[in-house]
Amino acid sequence: SRYSKLLNQVVSKSLTRPDVATGFDLTPPGRVLFALEDPTDVFDPATEFGTNAPLSGDIPEHGYDTPDANVAPRIGFSFRATENTVVRAGGGIFYAGNTNTNQLSDIQQQGGLFTLRDEQIIAGNEQLPPLDVRDLFPRAVSDVIPQPYEDPPATPRTLGQLEYGPPTVYQWSLSIQHRFHSRWSVNLDYLGSRTVHNNQFVDLNAPLLPQGDLADVPLQERRPLPGWGRIGSWVPWGWSKYHSATFGVTNRQWHGLTLRSSLTWSKDLSSSNVRQSDHGNLDFRSFDLWAGRSELVPTVRSITGWTYELPWGQGRPFPLRGVMNLTLGGWNLSGKAEFSDGAPQGILTNDNTGSALTRQHADRIPGCDSTDAPEDRFEWFNISCFAQPAFGTFGTGAQGLINAPGINNLDLRIGKVFPLSGTTRMEFLANFFNALNHTQWGGVNTQFDSPNFGRITSARRARQISFELRLIF
Repeated sequence: SRYSKLLNQVVSKSLTRPDVATGFDLTPPGRVLFALEDPTDVFDPATEFGTNAPLSGDIPEHGYDTPDANVAPRIGFSFRATENTVVRAGGGIFYAGNTNTNQLSDIQQQGGLFTLRDEQIIAGNEQLPPLDVRDLFPRAVSDVIPQPYEDPPATPRTLGQLEYGPPTVYQWSLSIQHRFHSRWSVNLDYLGSRTVHNNQFVDLNAPLLPQGDLADVPLQERRPLPGWGRIGSWVPWGWSKYHSATFGVTNRQWHGLTLRSSLTWSKDLSSSNVRQSDHGNLDFRSFDLWAGRSELVPTVRSITGWTYELPWGQGRPFPLRGVMNLTLGGWNLSGKAEFSDGAPQGILTNDNTGSALTRQHADRIPGCDSTDAPEDRFEWFNISCFAQPAFGTFGTGAQGLINAPGINNLDLRIGKVFPLSGTTRMEFLANFFNALNHTQWGGVNTQFDSPNFGRITSARRARQISFELRLIF
């Protein structure tokens, strides 16, 4: 980042023991909490390296508690409305088994003095940033507990609270399936969900914005705990909402054709960018300021897969014999067609808040149509719809304001089996990936301060053709 330097210094072996978990007491002046009464006992053989050491009682031995209420009721039913129509519905509660373990492990098992974290942060408005190269890499000291008002300020990562509710999904669905032919059916499905307790990264010591009476107040003095730098944590405050409707067509062996096709419309909202370590607005006071369309789910997606047995050949509607059957009979054509919007994207820019939040969203110009653009590799969206936020403000943009390039792809396969003798046979396959050689653009640059902002600088692979000959015996 332009305003921060980051150094991780691991000064002991990777510890996986629960008794070194860390939390933080946010009561001024603030202090790091340890499960052990003396966290340096992990270096003492007399305590079996902390295993038999006294506990502090400040935080749970394992770092955090989870709620006792863990009942997950689920219900579903199926009702045959007519001979050819079935209605299905259901709903329930689902819990995620991984409470963001990959992110919490660092602060749950290697916190405080075990992983020393140094973040040199400036507000961005200083004419002469108060940084010295000699200060960027402080010497690691393995037995010193971080304290307030160090120089530079300590920047710990800790557990954000004593209880972490597991990510919980409330989900419901309704489906209607109708058979209009002995081999053909259609379906209309709805799926909705609401997720709470998603873990989201925040700065628990984020400074207030430099506005009004605080305009000339230094960054550290605008923090709730001026003696500390950033106090980073993943906290279970995040949420998401999902709704989708799907129309589908399915058949079973109709004149040699087997097909399944679906068209889905969906909308997924979330409070943070789950593709980037669950980051949203780092200020804990407005953690869901970025809330918008998730960068995971395209709005419209259609996918169709099929297999078709060509009607010529032995045992087919137009039988052939001898050489004609050997060369022209028994061919199969299969394929997959996918057409989709691109995933929603937000417009990011360098942090201009004066609060060292690392990054923020750009301002969105009211009334400007971001789709009013050529939508080519030089300008995928209307870049004039976005602006750099004024200093000391949060950007007005949210997640998912534009769509990345989508998918327009057709894959084909042609195959034939040549019987040889007994159970021995030869199979020939010709595969055509991106058969129409349609240009499939890669990602679009959504970094406002980049010279390539709004441009596409990559593409997915062009048409690929492969031939296979298999001997099966």
